[in-house]
Amino acid sequence: MTFTLHGLPVSSGIAIGHAHLVSHTSLEVVHYVLPKALVGEEVLRLDAALLTTRDELSA
Repeated sequence: MTFTLHGLPVSSGIAIGHAHLVSHTSLEVVHYVLPKALVGEEVLRLDAALLTTRDELSA
């Protein structure tokens, strides 16, 4: 699931603070059962996502 927040910036750069999502629609989160054999792969995906996020925030 992906959603984008749109707005008008008041300054350039990164803002730090709390984001409040005001919506009349509920967000749907997909739930699924992960077989034990795939847990290792899922952990690797999580680690890769964390590294990507850190890199993007450091850029």
